[in-house]
Amino acid sequence: MNQWGFGWMFTFGGNCYVALPEHVAGPLPKISVYTASPVVSDEATVQKPFWQDMDLAIAVVDRGALQSRCTATLEDLQATNRSRGSTQAWLHRVSESGEEERLPMQITRRGYLTLTAELTSEGDRIGQGSSGTMVYVGDTPIGLALEHDDPSRAEFLRAEEIAIHLSRYLTNRGFQFLSAELETPAAQRKQPGLPVRSINANLAPTLPQHGAENLLGDGLFVFRPDLPPQIDIRLDGADPVGLGRLRLSAASEGYSVPRDIVIQTDASEDGTRFRFWTQGQMTPDGVFDTGRLAPRNTRWVRILIRNSWSAGEVALDSVVLD
Repeated sequence: MNQWGFGWMFTFGGNCYVALPEHVAGPLPKISVYTASPVVSDEATVQKPFWQDMDLAIAVVDRGALQSRCTATLEDLQATNRSRGSTQAWLHRVSESGEEERLPMQITRRGYLTLTAELTSEGDRIGQGSSGTMVYVGDTPIGLALEHDDPSRAEFLRAEEIAIHLSRYLTNRGFQFLSAELETPAAQRKQPGLPVRSINANLAPTLPQHGAENLLGDGLFVFRPDLPPQIDIRLDGADPVGLGRLRLSAASEGYSVPRDIVIQTDASEDGTRFRFWTQGQMTPDGVFDTGRLAPRNTRWVRILIRNSWSAGEVALDSVVLD
């Protein structure tokens, strides 16, 4: 099931997490997570440690490029004098293409565990798939949207309750879980060629199990090209390494195959100075190979897919850099 929803991303103990409604997390152990523009995506492992009637789950994000966007903390969920007394708030939504919108709301009820707020601008709609959006007073998050049946009104789980339960769970269990399962991603251990630290794309996969990390191991990265596809790869190691060749393969049977591809590289630490390296066409049967080129010192590699041989979903199979 390809379900759309929202969550609140935060850092704790040096790791990145997402708080989200349990019904948004769904039944699968893995979900895809991506940010507002500029879009960065990653995979996350879902945990559901809370009681049945509490619509709350937590997902731990794989150690990839999303870490740099994970800046909020649980302390941000603590109420302020302003957030306790204000009746004016705003709802934060992000579209599938990464555009952000802020919808003004009025708080109409404050309960012990939840609060209710209504949109105040005529014509605004919360819309389906809005569970997990956060409502704010100023810069302070005050609630996480739960299921709703009214396009102008929603119930929110109060931020203080979220903070209490997440803090208790992460303090008691979070570090043991992380050290056991996330120290070294399995895809990274299997990667041939130059070792890769992280890989992310600006497009979410069609299903969580079809994420971009599959390019480094088993499986396919399957996505709908709703935006010009962009894949960023961070090579491992403290220093730039000499990159002389890139090979990208795609599944051709039942999927669209990319055609024109541009490769950029960047030797900077933070990946902010990409420049052109090479370009070419993938064959209709799904093979792209730069051939052996003069090595270039590189920390980051960016793959830009300009178009495809036909319409439809794209399924990339593997990428090898050497």
